[in-house]
Amino acid sequence: MNGNKIIQEWYSLYADDIYNFLIYYSSNTDAEDILQEVFIKALNNLENFEWNSNPKTWLIKIARNTAIDQSRRLSRLQLILKKIRKKDEYVSPEDIFIENEEIAELYCHINKLPQKYREVVILRGILELSVTGTATVTGWTENSIRLNYHRAKKKLKDSYFERSVLRDESV
Repeated sequence: MNGNKIIQEWYSLYADDIYNFLIYYSSNTDAEDILQEVFIKALNNLENFEWNSNPKTWLIKIARNTAIDQSRRLSRLQLILKKIRKKDEYVSPEDIFIENEEIAELYCHINKLPQKYREVVILRGILELSVTGTATVTGWTENSIRLNYHRAKKKLKDSYFERSVLRDESV
């Protein structure tokens, strides 16, 4: 199989996950452009891919590095919220509004986390990568991944508890 066909297959399999990673990770409005750049870099560096590893992990690592490079070039980053719904699923506008508000609040809390916690929450909690896959993407040890993920979840839980206490006091 030639390189173009491999990348096309990987694109159909992993593009949504890579795109979602870029949205969560970079808070960047150019996620689609970065996504395209990721697959161009993958095609250009396919000879460097170790075929005994997971292509999704390799692509996420390229996406992470590309997003880091992109964020260095940009002065301001913005968050895009995108919710994909099945066409046959009916949800009331009120439910959509409430759900989007909750998602926005969660993203806000995730974006307030320190970088290392934010990365591990996105990779482990949102994209559901394994500890090994997350370690491969970040270059950290598996123990660091476990520890940072535990601490990040605790910080998120504490920030939500703090928010609910403040909300209750204002009522």
